[in-house]
Amino acid sequence: MLFKECLDIPCGLRFMFDQLQLQSSCGRSRMLNASMMLSRQDIEASYSVLRNCYSRLYKQTGGNASSSLAALKHRLMCLRDISGTIERLQKNLVLDDVDLFDIRENLSSMLLGHIAEIKGAIDAISDLDILLAKCLQIKIMGLCLPSIAEDCTTEYKGLFHPYIVHVYESQAALGGKKKTFQPVDLSFGLESVTIIGANMGGKSVVLKMAALNQLLFQFGFGVAAREAAIDIKEDIRVCIGDDQDLSSGLSSFAGEVKAIDNVIRGVRSGSRLLALIDEPARTTNPIEGTALVEALLNILKDRNISVLMTTHYNVPGDFFRRLKVRGLSDGKMDYTLTETAEGEIPHEAISVARSLGVDPEWLDAAESVLKDK
Repeated sequence: MLFKECLDIPCGLRFMFDQLQLQSSCGRSRMLNASMMLSRQDIEASYSVLRNCYSRLYKQTGGNASSSLAALKHRLMCLRDISGTIERLQKNLVLDDVDLFDIRENLSSMLLGHIAEIKGAIDAISDLDILLAKCLQIKIMGLCLPSIAEDCTTEYKGLFHPYIVHVYESQAALGGKKKTFQPVDLSFGLESVTIIGANMGGKSVVLKMAALNQLLFQFGFGVAAREAAIDIKEDIRVCIGDDQDLSSGLSSFAGEVKAIDNVIRGVRSGSRLLALIDEPARTTNPIEGTALVEALLNILKDRNISVLMTTHYNVPGDFFRRLKVRGLSDGKMDYTLTETAEGEIPHEAISVARSLGVDPEWLDAAESVLKDK
């Protein structure tokens, strides 16, 4: 899987790429075409270089990069993308005026014998651009350098979402209400984990953070957490958001079940994957919805995979873990995730609506209806 193929996964990876301060078009192209790392050796080597570079830039210098770094960035900005020229050389074509202006056939022949060195030099400079940009992003966003999980258990301490932090900071800078993102702790192994909680309880955000950080990890970025130990996955399947496809006439339910079917196909292929599924069967009635979710969890159990699933349904069984968003406390939402037992689906929709200032007559009437049930 290439980096550019992951940018449209609804988790915030595109924001992270947009915030990556690459200086050259070559660096941008090389990052976009980078392959997701799948081996421990590649990931360890990548983070070894990143850790060493970050230490030299921002720790050994007392947190202040030298003026030579600014000069290097300026030089990187001058690096041109000559991949088209290299392709023409590889085809043994004479370079035209656009490529080398007035340089003639003999120079083209000379360069033909040095294509590997030229491409290697450009790749090395592009890698340097990417490395410096990743280091700067770690410093600016407060990211961490993760370790590789030793026992297949991914564990985050102080997990946060950089885009939401950015939005809060931007709103405050414009004079809006100051908000602070509440980091959460999360751990999961080769198992299925359901996450329950009130509306607006941040359940979908947890899935997006897990997807984002898995991708950041396997593309060698800093990770958005205070600490992280992450298991390597061969594939990442994400079902988050409204899957209604207007172009093909699919309803939300049809789009949703097709997306989940894609997850099941990935599981049956034998891939060691991370599946992130947001409220499956949410667009159908509760009876069938509960049955579909229970059946899905049964299909996914005892596999060599990790599953994080949010749901509002009370699914029976003891073959999966349950986490619960702590919920409203003194009028404020507490996003802490805690272990919970079967049957503890929260009923906080009316309380959340009250905290939003929704019409009290409507909410009082709803409470009366509940009392009569």
